[in-house]
Amino acid sequence: MRTLILRLSLLLSVVVAVACQSEPTPNLNSAIEIENNIISFGYAGGKADIGFSIINPTEGGKVEATTSAEWIGVEHIGESSITITATPNEENEERTAMLIVSYSNAKDGYPVKVTQSIAGFSFENLQVEPTSFTIDILPENKQGVYILYLTTESYLNQSNLYDDESLYTDDIEYFKLQASLQNISLEEYLNNGVASRGDVMGYHREYLSPNNKFMLYAYYIDIKSGERLSPISRYWFTLEEVELEDIAFDVTLENDAPNVDITVDTKGYEGAYFMNFVDMEDYLAFFGDDSNLSNYALDDWWTVLNVFSSRGENPATIVEDWCYYGGGTYRAEHLKADTPYAIYLFAIEESTGYVISEPNIFEFRTDPVPMSDLEIDFTVNELTPTTASVTITPSIEDYTYGFILVSLKDWEYFGSTDEERFENYIEWYAVETREGEQTLEISDLEPRTDYLMLAFGYSGQTRTTQFFRQGFQTRPAQ
Repeated sequence: MRTLILRLSLLLSVVVAVACQSEPTPNLNSAIEIENNIISFGYAGGKADIGFSIINPTEGGKVEATTSAEWIGVEHIGESSITITATPNEENEERTAMLIVSYSNAKDGYPVKVTQSIAGFSFENLQVEPTSFTIDILPENKQGVYILYLTTESYLNQSNLYDDESLYTDDIEYFKLQASLQNISLEEYLNNGVASRGDVMGYHREYLSPNNKFMLYAYYIDIKSGERLSPISRYWFTLEEVELEDIAFDVTLENDAPNVDITVDTKGYEGAYFMNFVDMEDYLAFFGDDSNLSNYALDDWWTVLNVFSSRGENPATIVEDWCYYGGGTYRAEHLKADTPYAIYLFAIEESTGYVISEPNIFEFRTDPVPMSDLEIDFTVNELTPTTASVTITPSIEDYTYGFILVSLKDWEYFGSTDEERFENYIEWYAVETREGEQTLEISDLEPRTDYLMLAFGYSGQTRTTQFFRQGFQTRPAQ
């Protein structure tokens, strides 16, 4: 028995020795060096190679690559490189994972950072002319819904839209407002030709100002909630330049509150020119300063061209309808009294609608309008539960007066005095104006409700008399 035990012990020793000899001896001097420790994939995924080399390799050493990220795969490990794959990124944000590359005889593994962007956009095959461009827009995510918009550098600067969030907020507030005005949901509004899907080939815009730098931008959006699902992809470009001529205008202004007579001297220029003016109080309240007033003036003309060309009119017809020729005196009527304005003029090429001169800008201020001795009488002729007939009779036949009709309860909501209520009211509603005696047939009233008719002299968008009041109550419903 003793002999058997001894022989079994010797046999086990041999087995253990053989097993130990099959394992490579660890070499703490072995190391793996990675050539590229950051790998970046686009939205669509694909393949990428990670180059490596082994320092002090030992016989039987093995390279391995492991990760917990399900979207990363290890396709092949060769003698000097590892091929990894990434699936398309259908998430709404960039994703990041770590891949650990190790050598079985080395002490530590080596981390490789793998990132993948979300779907973006390609802007290709740009073709530009002086006032138009054509381009292809290729979204990486062909199934995604996205917003595609064109804007100008001057608009972005004037509106302080410098980052993705402010630009998106400017868009979504406009979308929601338009949906509300049309009494439809945001989803319905976006689906009504506002949002895009798939490739847009040959995207074309015309009658643009060559004096502006343009930005085309796109971003993915959730069609139901309006949430932005991606960073904003931007593409900047400028149109071909139009050679400008040295054309100047002289303007003489004569105030006749609330009107202004504008006398234009073209200094020998006989072609077409565009002329308009802007309320500088409103302009400065919106833009903050007048540094982009020239671009504003030019955009005014390009808006006219855009609107009427979209209705099928050609540039020559639009120029004929909207521009002036030669010198002359023109009257701007019903301007705001005691208010700064800027008038702008620039030459237009008659057949194309191109702007061919720098804007000439002249600033002026309208005169205050005097108070009037106008008086107003009312006669309530007929009342029903939902209608009323009211005659307004002014003491001066050709003097403009304004009137407001509102339920007494609503009128009291606007403030504590008629003066305060009037100022608050005109911030939200337009004042209706008339001249001479008028009989108003009013409908859609509420039964047995108190109403107030308020009238006043109104010139230069300014109240020029005291308030004249007439109250009435509709009949009870039958």
